[in-house]
Amino acid sequence: MLKEALLSLILLSPPYTRMYDMSDLLYPPPTFDNAPNFSIPMGVVGSFPILTHHPKIVLLREKIRINTMIYDLADYYSIDNTKILWYDNVMILTTSSEVHKTLEVH
Repeated sequence: MLKEALLSLILLSPPYTRMYDMSDLLYPPPTFDNAPNFSIPMGVVGSFPILTHHPKIVLLREKIRINTMIYDLADYYSIDNTKILWYDNVMILTTSSEVHKTLEVH
């Protein structure tokens, strides 16, 4: 149901809606859960919570970073109607042609 709704949204939308596959940028780094940590000061202080290195948290943080970059780019071009939707690792971006052209160049 969701796939059909997304496809109809893309096919019936203005020409400034494009899909970008971000799976290569959002690939989580490997975690070594059983690797020993020999940092005694960090263990005493306890400054790093366990969830900061969880793969879902890392993925969410990367998506927020990408969203911020695109909104800053749209703000540079004075565009107010930028919308970003995520479907797994695919970003559906609705914005002006200037932002799309800048993303294609970089």
